[in-house]
Amino acid sequence: MKTRDIRVKDISIKELINSKKISYEHVGKILWWDDRDGFGIVKDAYGNEYYFDSSVVQPKNIKQIKRNAIITFEINSSIKDCLCANQIRVPQAAERKKAESRFVKENTKASAQRN
Repeated sequence: MKTRDIRVKDISIKELINSKKISYEHVGKILWWDDRDGFGIVKDAYGNEYYFDSSVVQPKNIKQIKRNAIITFEINSSIKDCLCANQIRVPQAAERKKAESRFVKENTKASAQRN
């Protein structure tokens, strides 16, 4: 798994998150989910893949976790060897449309940067 190091005024977002000075809510899509074992992978718009398990999913959202569902999450910076998602939430109704459009915008932007 690769991460992109985005720099903002000579400080990377990765460094800011690791220093716990900011908390940024990401938008992603469930790439894979194992209902029986309770773990899966979410992919953000930039192509980064994050592991997660059912303990980081809000209890009311656990039944809504399924493949291709749009979710919001934060990066778990306490685990160093693997990209892990934390505080996974499935947006409801109006929030879902905003999250989907944000995912599409970020995905389009990431595609343009790659080309």
